[in-house]
Amino acid sequence: KQERDDSERWNGMDSALSMAPLDPASFIAVVQNRRMEKCKLVLPHILPMCSRLKVDLLKLSADELGKLLGVDGLEEVIEGAMDVLAVLEGKKKQIQDDTSPPFSRNLGSLAAFLDGIASTKEKHDSAIIAAVPFVLSMPICTCSQWSIKVKTIWKWLESELMEL
Repeated sequence: KQERDDSERWNGMDSALSMAPLDPASFIAVVQNRRMEKCKLVLPHILPMCSRLKVDLLKLSADELGKLLGVDGLEEVIEGAMDVLAVLEGKKKQIQDDTSPPFSRNLGSLAAFLDGIASTKEKHDSAIIAAVPFVLSMPICTCSQWSIKVKTIWKWLESELMEL
């Protein structure tokens, strides 16, 4: 039943993408949402495999990972995972950068970000930011550099929130 539900979710995302309006911002939002949904479905399976195999599977290309697992279409999962890391790294850099606008370094902005809510200045990454709390709910995988980096940056952001 879970496999059927997951398949229906993926098919629904494909049809949503094919009916996406031509507006570039809307199209990008649909692609981002689809990528994050796939990440939410697949990462909880890949990270435990990394632990069991003692191999960082997220360092493989999507093609290599697909061949290893016997699954096609993992490009969006790998890209989505890297998008999450990039958004977290960007938020950390933004806070560390004294020249960034004050709204990006204030308590409300960081608290909202940590809750998965994008500010108006971050709307282009709203699907990624909304997925961050889910990604962080997964146990850390010490065999995955991606997992370690995500958790490390998150802890840094939380400590910054406490200091604000």
